[in-house]
Amino acid sequence: MALTVVMPMNAPSDTAESTVHRCPACDTVLPFEPHLPPFNASCLACGYLLWCSKRTVDDEVVLDVVRGKTPDVRDIDRVVESLVYTHGIAGVRIDLSRIDSVTCAFIARLVTLNKRLKTAGGRLTVCGLRPIVRETFDRLGLYKALHITDGGPEA
Repeated sequence: MALTVVMPMNAPSDTAESTVHRCPACDTVLPFEPHLPPFNASCLACGYLLWCSKRTVDDEVVLDVVRGKTPDVRDIDRVVESLVYTHGIAGVRIDLSRIDSVTCAFIARLVTLNKRLKTAGGRLTVCGLRPIVRETFDRLGLYKALHITDGGPEA
């Protein structure tokens, strides 16, 4: 799953082909790609327990969620702090295309992330839903609570 964050025009960005993964809390380059299970590691620079990593696609930052990881509210707050308050990033896109299923706790964290971003003047967009995840979102009526689009972060 991935969050995409719209970067300010004056911020540096990687190319569309970028595979550089960064810590979502401190922006340090990660020496590994945290998507391959089993994965349970912290950022070497700040100690943040990685439930996602950050990468840049064109002019957007994508936060790729690690399969099987559910952030707690403090994890969400730290990402919002880093993205919105520290870096001035308002738009966030979370790509769920790497996720085969979602838990109630994870959905609750998405709603929390959405609320935190709205409070900070930002916006959360969810994309890349696989069929079973889309069905779950449909049944729970999440289309009313979250902005959901088709495709992945490149769409």
